[in-house]
Amino acid sequence: MRGDFAVSWKGRMDMIAILARLAYPLALYYVCSGLAAAAAGPYLDAAALTALTALLVIPAAYWCFSREADSPAFRKKEEAPGWRRAVGPGQSPWLFAAAAGAGIVGNQVFTWLLNWLQQAAGLSNAAQESLLSSGWPTLLLCSGFLAPLAEELVFRGLLYGNLRRMLPKWPAVILGAAAFGIFHGNLLQFCYAFPMGILLNLFCERQKGLAAPALCHMAANLAALLMG
Repeated sequence: MRGDFAVSWKGRMDMIAILARLAYPLALYYVCSGLAAAAAGPYLDAAALTALTALLVIPAAYWCFSREADSPAFRKKEEAPGWRRAVGPGQSPWLFAAAAGAGIVGNQVFTWLLNWLQQAAGLSNAAQESLLSSGWPTLLLCSGFLAPLAEELVFRGLLYGNLRRMLPKWPAVILGAAAFGIFHGNLLQFCYAFPMGILLNLFCERQKGLAAPALCHMAANLAALLMG
């Protein structure tokens, strides 16, 4: 009886540990977002507030990721994590060119889908419109560089890495992309972020690092700003 209880208790604790590993990357982002809003929310527009949040997220997520770089989703522990260098052994520059190109093409395709859904279903995209109404230099810095880097550290570096500890490739890719879509806050943005999340997860999987998905994400956001 005591042995059965011990096994049951261990199973519950293991489940709690798994849920905690999946939840803490999102909690980290939301805590940083709350701190940024509390400190300067009334004084900043949407892009500046998002940039401030990213500046808080990046060092915290970097520290967490550096401690978890032995994930099966990345390089072996004795090797440097792939994202710490632009091109490592066995990583062709063409991978990074493909990542940038896929980000631009993906943005165009998914934006077309977004616009079609917005017109067909009358869905609101108020959060995105608020962000795009911000000043151009801040918007470029935020959406083009800081926010993608922060999100890649959180969603590919931490969340996807933890999913790959537990799951095969495709379940991890789909669940990670679903979390990325839900994070964006509404159905319209989910329809863009979910397929984009799949693309980013696949580049993360291919490179075993974060440089390729980060480049893809930045290229997609810059294309949205410059070509939208």
